[in-house]
Amino acid sequence: FMPEFKCCVNAPSKHGPTDVYRGPDCVRQFLARVVLTAEQHADTINNRNPSIRMTDLDQVIHDLSSDCYICAKPFAPDDTVVRDHCHYCGVYRGAAHSACNILLTVRREVIVLMHNLRRYDGHLIMQEIGVIAEARKLKLSCIPRTMEDYISFTIEIPHCHMSVRFVDSIQFLQASLES
Repeated sequence: FMPEFKCCVNAPSKHGPTDVYRGPDCVRQFLARVVLTAEQHADTINNRNPSIRMTDLDQVIHDLSSDCYICAKPFAPDDTVVRDHCHYCGVYRGAAHSACNILLTVRREVIVLMHNLRRYDGHLIMQEIGVIAEARKLKLSCIPRTMEDYISFTIEIPHCHMSVRFVDSIQFLQASLES
C-alpha cells in the first residue's frame, strides 16, 4: 500500500529538451550527460529543505489521527508519531509512524533503464565508464553474470552523494518486446 501524495510528487514530470548526438564518442557523451543529470538532481535535493507547511485543518487532522497514513496500521501508545511532509515543497502529507516516514526518504540515485543492457550496449558503456570514472574520481560497482554480461552497474559520485544505476529492463519482462 502506498499513499496518494497531495503535493508536488504527483506533479507531471518536467523533462528537459531531448539531447541528440551523433559522433565517434557517443558513449562518452551519453555517460557525461547522465552524470551531469545526477549532479543537477543532487543540487535540487541539497538546495531544498522547506519547513513543514501545515494549515489549521492539517493540525486538527494530525491531532485526531489514529492510523498511519502510509501503512494504514493504527498507532500504538508507545509509537512515535511524526508529521510527514514533502521535502521538495514542504506540504504536510499526514501522521505517520517514524519508521514508515524514514522509508519515504528522497532517493539519491538516478536509475537508467536500458533494454538488453546485458549484451552489446552494456559492453560499450562499461569500456567507457572506466575512462570517465578515473578522470572524474568516481567509484564503480557491478553485478556481473559473466565478464561481459552485466545485471546492473553503478557509478557513485562522491562529491554530491549521488549514484547512477544502470539496469537492464529485459530482466523485468517475461516475454520479448515483439510478443
